[in-house]
Amino acid sequence: MENYTESSNSTNTIIPILKKTHDVLVVVILVSIMFGMGCYTTGKQLWSHIRRPVSLIIGMICQFVIMPLTGFTLVKLLSISPIHATGVLIVSTCPGGAVSNVLTYFCSGDVPLSVAMTTWSTMIALGMMPLNIFMYGNNIATDDVVIPYVNILLSLIYITSPVAAGMLVRWKLPKVAPYFTKIGSTVGFAGITAAQVMEVFIFPDLFEDITWQVYVTSALQPLLGIIFGFTISWLIKRPSSTCRTIGIESGIQNIGTALTVISLSFDFELIPYIIPQFTLVTRRFW
Repeated sequence: MENYTESSNSTNTIIPILKKTHDVLVVVILVSIMFGMGCYTTGKQLWSHIRRPVSLIIGMICQFVIMPLTGFTLVKLLSISPIHATGVLIVSTCPGGAVSNVLTYFCSGDVPLSVAMTTWSTMIALGMMPLNIFMYGNNIATDDVVIPYVNILLSLIYITSPVAAGMLVRWKLPKVAPYFTKIGSTVGFAGITAAQVMEVFIFPDLFEDITWQVYVTSALQPLLGIIFGFTISWLIKRPSSTCRTIGIESGIQNIGTALTVISLSFDFELIPYIIPQFTLVTRRFW
């Protein structure tokens, strides 16, 4: 009994330390990725997408019209329980995350467009998240959900500030900037791997009582987002790099925003039952 108590106390001590380390690591990941992408982007490239926003508009339609509809359709087709359906719905209404930018970089997509889409989707999420949750939430019997406006605004700052700093480096030190891009993207992916390993220990019961429907939904939702985004862009005859970018931005969504919504909206004991939809199979990153 004494050994069990000592082991339990040790575990209770380690988990809060892991949680704090994890939270710091997430910030490091975000800053590293966005700074690296800023070093890859020029103001002229960014402005060209804002001045002629056809690709941006396509991306926003995919993000805030097609993705929520896709999530709702999967919930209904697979008869997912309301508690897990809530997770599907919240993720499907979220804006793009930082990882979509670095994936775009590795997939030879249009990085300036990816950065612009992430920024715009974060701003538009202030209105579209509550609208989509209201529209679809009534049909899955979910409770009232709190939209974390302050956190979304902070996300916008976290995204734009490192990008602006990276663009400044690109402007002043164009020969050095490519190295920062490679370092930032590498550090970002290494950090993502470490953070996900930590989550297994922070939430040891995360995978209990998960149905096959939840696994299938977790795999299909981002995949369908990528397919729909790419296909719609291709049909409108966008360049191939643009099609890849819009597909990635549509399917890879901001898990940080989703987790914040859940934390603010539901009792702590319910969170592990809602969270698995994000963490299974593809994880959707940040």
